Amino acid sequence: MYTSCTQLAYSIVGKQAVSDTALATRLAHLK
Repeated sequence: MYTSCTQLAYSIVGKQAVSDTALATRLAHLK
C-alpha cells in the first residue's frame, strides 16, 4: 500500500514537473 501511494505521488509530481517544463518552454519560445 505504501509503495503504491508513493508511486502515485511521484507520478503526480512528475506530471506536474513535465507540465511546468512544457509551459516554461512555450514561454521561452514566445519571447
